[in-house]
Amino acid sequence: MATEVERARRLFTLEEYERMVHAGVFGPEDRLELIEGEIVVMSPIEVADSSLRYDRTAKLRVYARAGVPEYCIVETERRTIEVCREPRADGYRVVDRVGPDGVVAPLAFPDLAIRIGDVFA
Repeated sequence: MATEVERARRLFTLEEYERMVHAGVFGPEDRLELIEGEIVVMSPIEVADSSLRYDRTAKLRVYARAGVPEYCIVETERRTIEVCREPRADGYRVVDRVGPDGVVAPLAFPDLAIRIGDVFA
């Protein structure tokens, strides 16, 4: 019978992470994020096919706590974009899933209407 063992993790501060960057620990091609002390490898295109659960939980909470007013998750399989707005300590108050026939206007550029179907064309 297999027994699960929890491994100790070493979390990093922003200062430690930045020192590693300046020391050349990571190459210019490395796409990394520091999320709640963990160094996380980002996919080349930040879409949810490979990271949906993470994007909807840990990453979403970090962005909301930081007060990021709008957080979007691109879900290529379903051809939808989840638009999260109105950050709170535990996530976002408003979450809308917009399909291929829908249109999104980013909060930062309200005059820019993006047709979701065009994103996946």
